[in-house]
Amino acid sequence: KIETDYMLETVRTLPLQTKILLYSMTLLAENREKFTTGEAYCVYKKLCSKINLEALTQRRVSDLLSELDSLGVINSIVISKGRYGRTREIRIDSDVEALKKALEEDYRLGELKKYEEEMKRIAKLEIFEF
Repeated sequence: KIETDYMLETVRTLPLQTKILLYSMTLLAENREKFTTGEAYCVYKKLCSKINLEALTQRRVSDLLSELDSLGVINSIVISKGRYGRTREIRIDSDVEALKKALEEDYRLGELKKYEEEMKRIAKLEIFEF
């Protein structure tokens, strides 16, 4: 309980872009156990466009993922895809619903709730385009 409270408090103090990225990962985590950096970036970018916010570059998002990993909010491992390069496989081990509630407390993220079902459909269908 103490660990969860600490993590939720950490999430509440994150910058806006990081919160949107984490929100996109909670939507992905509702449909699957693990997902890649590219999938998280795709949903993040779509959410940013819905609320007229300029999305960060994939490189910067990768840095944010490393920060979230070091904070213990997510777990990620780098996996090799051979000649197709490397990617990070991400898992959220904590309570996804509690995370989402903590993120939605930020009034700036309230607008994202409107697009939740649409993003869940995209995540479920695995339609990822950049």
